[in-house]
Amino acid sequence: MRMFSSSAKPSRRSPFRSIGLYTLLVSCISCTSLLALWTFGPRSVRVGWARLGRLSPPTATSMVGLTPSQRLAVDQRHTTIFREHTEFMNVSREFDHVWDEALPSNDGFLRIFDPVANKDVWVGVAMFHQLHCLQMIRMTLQNVVEETNALLAACREMPEHETITHHRGDVHSDHKSLKHAMHCFDYLRQSFICLADDTIEMPIPERLAEGVIAVDGAGPRQCRNASKLWELALESG
Repeated sequence: MRMFSSSAKPSRRSPFRSIGLYTLLVSCISCTSLLALWTFGPRSVRVGWARLGRLSPPTATSMVGLTPSQRLAVDQRHTTIFREHTEFMNVSREFDHVWDEALPSNDGFLRIFDPVANKDVWVGVAMFHQLHCLQMIRMTLQNVVEETNALLAACREMPEHETITHHRGDVHSDHKSLKHAMHCFDYLRQSFICLADDTIEMPIPERLAEGVIAVDGAGPRQCRNASKLWELALESG
């Protein structure tokens, strides 16, 4: 067995050769570490030439350099059975919370990196915008119904000769119309969720300058050809 001792002669290898091997070893380790960090570790996401910074979900997503017509490509189709949801088919204040819960706490806005402005910006998503509009229409109808009911209640308390009469048939008709309208609310709500329109809606520049994040839905869209359905309907008589 060969033993090494203090009396052994030092190696005559060139110090430059040792430095070269050391540098090569360090370089290999560094490259391996960087590759592992890129693959498995927390990182920024590169898409093309742009870079998305570290953003925390659910308010962030890995979209870069979006234009108004770009989409999230949410294409995970599944079968859903439409049915009536009574909690979405009325204007009672009792069910305001279910409409509030129909939207995320941030109203469905997404934070993305804008490579032009070199900063994070907020954008809207069409589906959430559609649900918001439906909620706003419901709130308006809710106020109208409450004011109408208050007016009718006041009329009932008036002296008989001053009472504004309301034909029973009209009351029944109004009730049926409201019930029909609330069916439409629930149907549209389910349709918006089913379609899951993922069109990105850019914020309104003027409102953004005021410090308000708002979208109006303006801009190009990828749409199906509705005229074909019109043709089929007209052909059917």
